[in-house]
Amino acid sequence: MNRDFKDIEMLDIPMEDNDDVDTSVSSVTEGIVTDSPTSNEEVERPSTPRESLSYTTASYSLSSYFSNDSESIPLFQWLSSDTALSFEFDHNRYRSSLHHRTALDNDYIKYIETNFKTIEDFEANLKIADEESFSQPIGVITRHNEAPQLSQSQIIDDAYDSIVDHLTLDFVEQPRIDDSNSIVSKFNYLLVILECLRATCFSKDVRRRPDIIVKWVNLFDSQPSAELVDEVMTSNSQCYAHPLFWNTLLSKCICRGLFDQSVNILEHSYYQELEGAEDDLYHTIRDLQTLLLSYTAMADKGQFSQWKSSACEFRDSLSSVNISTTDTSKNALYRIMLNQIYDVACILTGFARTIANYCENWYELYLAYSLFQIRDDETVYQEYFSQAIKERPPLVDHHEYDDFDELTEFCLLQILEGKFLKALEGIFDLDPATAAYASLLLEHKGYLDPYYSTDISKNGTLVGMSHRKRISEYFLLNHAYNCLNIHPLVPVGIGILSNRLLNPSPKAQERNKRTIAHFLPKYEIVDNDDQEWALTVCADLHLASTAKDIYYQAGLRALGQNNLYEALENFVNCYDPNKSSGSYHKEGLHQIQHIVWEIIFTDCLVCNKPIQDELINSIVDQKVDFVIHSIIQQCISPYAVLKQFYDSLKSGNPNPSLSVSRLVHLLNFNFLPDKFKPLLLCQFLPLLKGESKLRQADLFTIAELIESYEGDTSEQNKVEGEKLYTVSISHKEEEGQLESYDWRRSLTLPSKFSDMLKLLRRQTTIQIGRKFVEY
Repeated sequence: MNRDFKDIEMLDIPMEDNDDVDTSVSSVTEGIVTDSPTSNEEVERPSTPRESLSYTTASYSLSSYFSNDSESIPLFQWLSSDTALSFEFDHNRYRSSLHHRTALDNDYIKYIETNFKTIEDFEANLKIADEESFSQPIGVITRHNEAPQLSQSQIIDDAYDSIVDHLTLDFVEQPRIDDSNSIVSKFNYLLVILECLRATCFSKDVRRRPDIIVKWVNLFDSQPSAELVDEVMTSNSQCYAHPLFWNTLLSKCICRGLFDQSVNILEHSYYQELEGAEDDLYHTIRDLQTLLLSYTAMADKGQFSQWKSSACEFRDSLSSVNISTTDTSKNALYRIMLNQIYDVACILTGFARTIANYCENWYELYLAYSLFQIRDDETVYQEYFSQAIKERPPLVDHHEYDDFDELTEFCLLQILEGKFLKALEGIFDLDPATAAYASLLLEHKGYLDPYYSTDISKNGTLVGMSHRKRISEYFLLNHAYNCLNIHPLVPVGIGILSNRLLNPSPKAQERNKRTIAHFLPKYEIVDNDDQEWALTVCADLHLASTAKDIYYQAGLRALGQNNLYEALENFVNCYDPNKSSGSYHKEGLHQIQHIVWEIIFTDCLVCNKPIQDELINSIVDQKVDFVIHSIIQQCISPYAVLKQFYDSLKSGNPNPSLSVSRLVHLLNFNFLPDKFKPLLLCQFLPLLKGESKLRQADLFTIAELIESYEGDTSEQNKVEGEKLYTVSISHKEEEGQLESYDWRRSLTLPSKFSDMLKLLRRQTTIQIGRKFVEY
């Protein structure tokens, strides 16, 4: 640092014209239209859950974010109008998220953050794939050592798989003290819906589809019940002969695709005791066990047709099974068992009527059809669904639902019917974040395209979307706005709003930029990393004015923590003398001057010694190895001069004339507040006692300063100066032992500064007379 602080330099605060405004970001309030379009029964419309879906959480708990409690404009209205979604900052919710988080909250935060990273990577990979596909010459053969290029569909499916896996592994399956928690319950339902959506829309290999259907059906409605298993398997030693074994327990497991459980049930049914006594029946059950054991392995290898051929052979072989016992009751029992095993074989070979007889509801029937009729053909699944709901019509209403069970079943039906907009709204009711990511992937996969081809009509059909808005944009914006109200999720919210791939429209980009600009000054900067991140966002989006606001807020925080230099540094970064951000942001300079005068200078002068701030003192003593901003250098100069004055007195060998020069320099400084002059004049008192070494010119200067203060200082400034004088002499008692040079060491100090002035006049006159005589 090259400055020596010999001269006092203070910045004058520039005045702004009345029409000066910050033009880097304009404030825009986006209205919300409340009128709804005319209803139309044929149009796929949002469905409204009833109040019973709500649940109680602590006020402003982060967990409250798990529910869709926003009052934003409905999707249908947003799509069919020019109305924009607007962000509303919830101060209470945001403050609560800073300090109150449970383990469940932290898991959810991780879930959101991981999903956002997945979506970021997905968009980047999709862009790379498009660019590579466009630049790939026709006829070029990929080398064996090169990784094959993933198709767009595979990239989308992989991203969706990641989201479902995150929900499963990082959230749903995490061990918890209270698994009855309603939030955990909601996410179990959400997983069911996502698995159904994966089977229907995001399954790369059609051979995987039945396995995924097995997963979501059994997640949604776990069967067989524990009570049934307990009754059949523990009531007697001949489980295989129990009346409910074949036509209820085993058939239920088979229809649900629970092959491992089915094999295990047979293994522990004690049917082995039939060996030797009823060999045909024994071998029949053993062959059934083998058949069930081989299903999954053969289906995964694409050998389902071979497996089904074996199942048909098994079914046909049952007609030749011989019951050898002559015991009438046993003979009747075994024949009943054989008939029931035949029904099981008919299920395995895909007999529609038998399957329908053994399935209780449409989703169980849909699953059984997909397992045992034709597996590996994409075209048959819609037929399976149609037949299933015809055989077992759903009980849930297509427009309303009372609880999470009904909401989930509603979503399942919408997905399988291809009504993805309604399904997304159901997911949105469970978790807005997941709805956002799922909608984006559905958008890219093309499942939402039919909604953009609808013509304008007077009866409320979806209109005008293809050239203006995308469905995923609605869900992503809601998610981003929610994130901005949750402190740890703010980077996700900003990331969504600032991502050009997620917001391709220039109009949306500009609107999101304004939202970010208005929000960031409210962002709580916890540490330097937070501030650097926020400033990086401002730099990337060219938000110069917002960056100045962030520096200002950081300065206030540092000041509140009594970190004076950090506060000065942030305030000086806030000040913009060149108006590059559209405004001076002169509040920063006001704060710098407040710190210099009202904190540093006042403390030093009132206590009559340098302040107890090692860093500030090292700066003015030029003992730091970093560069000090020129504005800070200039503004801190008055304190530097005052400290030099005290340091020279403390050294014991002060140069009286130099000491007077420093005080005179301060008292004549144009920007010195007049209220400080009384205490500065008091500093002359020790120099005027005894055999003063002051020169005659110094004494005349002191006399002139006293005269100037009395004649030129306003009454208001005199009152303020009197207050500081009173504080200083009162502080003398609190400090106890004073420095030897402290002017307050006098035993008889005047209680008023007006009397102190008389004392100073008298002492100055005595010293002038003495010098006159000596001369």
